[in-house]
Formats: sequence, structure tokens, C-alpha cells
Amino acid sequence: KKAKDLFSHLAVMEDKHKNTFETLRTRLKTYPAPETYPGEYGAYLQDYVDGSIVFSKAKMKESLSRIATAAEALAFAIESELDSMLYYHEMKALLPHRERTILDEIIAEERKHFEQLSAMKKTICKEEESK
Repeated sequence: KKAKDLFSHLAVMEDKHKNTFETLRTRLKTYPAPETYPGEYGAYLQDYVDGSIVFSKAKMKESLSRIATAAEALAFAIESELDSMLYYHEMKALLPHRERTILDEIIAEERKHFEQLSAMKKTICKEEESK
């Protein structure tokens, strides 16, 4: 129940992040990313996404199909938060300075999610050990 409630809360937060990214994308449509050739950074970020467990739908579906316990679900979510933070750090270099604080805020929220998930995982693992 506790893990389910935490996941529900985090899902709402992730929807807010999605909206933030959609707004950011709209504002940046005309921003020329610093590139040595056209499409360099877009290709880099796409290659990063394509090779990442977090962002590849096929890999995510495969990973999710192997989750059988709350502790495994929490471990997957923790890994996803870490991968997301790394990706957002990479994205920051591509943004104009005035927009970077948005990513800093999201990274801080993702770090908080990581901490919440880690604490929940420790609690659940202790509970399972005591059974």
C-alpha cells in the first residue's frame, strides 16, 4: 500500500515534468543549439535515448515484465530516476542559460524522488526480512 501510494504520487509529479518539457520545447523551437554541424545535438540526444533502458519502450516493457515484487518495482524506479537525472544533465549543455534553471529544478525533484524510492525500498526490504 505504501509503495503504491508513493508510485501514484510520483506519477503525478512525472506528468508535471512532461508538461514542463512540452512548454520548454515550444519555447526553444527557434533556439539554435550550439553545434559544429546541423543536427549534431539532436542526434546525440536521440542516440542517448535509443540506447537507454529508461527511454526505450521495448527495453522498458521487457524490464517491467520481470518485476514481481514491490522491492523490484522500487529498484527499477530508482534506476529510472538516476538515468533521467543523467539525461537531464546532458540536456542542460544544449539549453540557453536562461532555461537551465528549469532543468535544475527538475533534477532536484528527481533527486528527491530517488531519495523517497530508496527509503521506501529499505523499509519494504526490512519488512520482508522480518517475515
